[in-house]
Parts: sequence; structure tokens; C-alpha cells
Amino acid sequence: MLKPLQSILSNLKLGKKFTLLLLLVFLGGIAVSGTVFAAILNYDAQNQITSKAEVLLNVTSSVRHYTDSKVIPVLSELSNQFEVEFFICYSTPQPDNPSRRSSQYRGHGG
Repeated sequence: MLKPLQSILSNLKLGKKFTLLLLLVFLGGIAVSGTVFAAILNYDAQNQITSKAEVLLNVTSSVRHYTDSKVIPVLSELSNQFEVEFFICYSTPQPDNPSRRSSQYRGHGG
């Protein structure tokens, strides 16, 4: 198996052998750097998804807390007067979101 390759290489001049060697090193470098770059991008994407999921979970938790503490007591009394908590467009900005106070989540959402 090495005989045909050896005979091809022995027929080449030194300049062509050197060019072939540099080509193989260049292609190997591209393959290795591409693999490393793909792994880095994958790791960064996972970190971004985890960060956004944590923000979403914090907001969901604060909305649940707001509903338990503000909306349910108002609905249980059910008076005939207008209550802001009955309408989502008024009550949505109201949750006391702990993520708004955290410096880690500044700039995310409302």
C-alpha cells in the first residue's frame, strides 16, 4: 500500500514535495481550528440559552407570586367596582420582579 505512494513521492522534485507538505499542514490546521471554533460556539450558545432561561424562570416566579398575593384575594372578594388586577394589560407591569433589582439582569425586559 505504501509502495505506490512512495513511488509517486520519489518521482516528485523537492519543491513539489515541500508544497505538498505545506498543503497537508494547512488543511490539517483548518480542520483542527474549525473543530475548536465549533466547540467554542456551541459552549457560548448553551450559556446564552441558560442565561435567558434563568431570566424567564425569575419572571415567571414573580408573576406567580404577584398572582398569589394580589389577584387571588381581589377575585375572592369579587366586588362590583373596577379592579386593575382584573385586566391583564393593566396588571402585567405590576409584578414585583426580583430580577429588576438584580444587577445581573439589568437591561432585560421592562
